[in-house]
Amino acid sequence: IPAEYETIKIKKRLAEAKEKRTIIPEELQKISKKVKVSDEKMSWQPVLCETNMSKEVVLKIQESLQGKGFSPGEVDGIVGRDTLVAVDQFQQKNDLSRGGLTYETLDMLEVVITNL
Repeated sequence: IPAEYETIKIKKRLAEAKEKRTIIPEELQKISKKVKVSDEKMSWQPVLCETNMSKEVVLKIQESLQGKGFSPGEVDGIVGRDTLVAVDQFQQKNDLSRGGLTYETLDMLEVVITNL
């Protein structure tokens, strides 16, 4: 009687189990997030009206804005778009009321109006 052979698959442990750790470098990125700190509010603020906004006053405002690093455009004594944008940026940076040339803004710009 010829021998019969059969192939059997078995699992044989060749080495002890071991743990291999690979260090993965961290990746960092800055994330800016706006968080509501308080509710918005509306308040009435006295503003510089057209009657008191002479060319000399506007020149003082433009010169002060330019001196504080804000670009009011050409310093010509005329309230143009660039001047209004510079005033708004100044107000935002200094946490002032926005929406016009308030007396608070004039005080921060150190603009003194003598004929009020």
